Amino acid sequence: MIIQYLNSTVSAQSILIADDSEVVRQLLTDACATIGCEMDVASDGDEDLRLFTEKKHSFVLTDYILPSISGVDLVIGVRRIAPAVPCLIFTGHPDDRVRRFTEETDNCWFMVKPLKLIQLVHFIIEALNEAQELEGARTMDSESSDA
Repeated sequence: MIIQYLNSTVSAQSILIADDSEVVRQLLTDACATIGCEMDVASDGDEDLRLFTEKKHSFVLTDYILPSISGVDLVIGVRRIAPAVPCLIFTGHPDDRVRRFTEETDNCWFMVKPLKLIQLVHFIIEALNEAQELEGARTMDSESSDA
């Protein structure tokens, strides 16, 4: 019931998922399907960045260790295109680079595997709702400065 209410506020948004494991991609896709968002899935960072460039997703969910580029490098590429998009990097091997990067980067977090899918879904919903509120505030500021 709570997820139905929450996902009604984010269902028009899209999530980009990157993981090199087919099993993990399927688990994340199934979990995110409960939100009602559109999803695109990629198996490496280069493919993910190409998809993001085409569609400008509302949220990026990426593994830290990917073929071609890391999850950190993927987020850097995403932020060049859309600086405010919320991003979550998940990893089974947290290190100083991912910790430092997420601490220093607005709207970017990391979670350690194994992921608790219900917590992940709630986290994504909250991040998407917060991003919508910020975008709404920016739009109102822009409209008031034009007047």
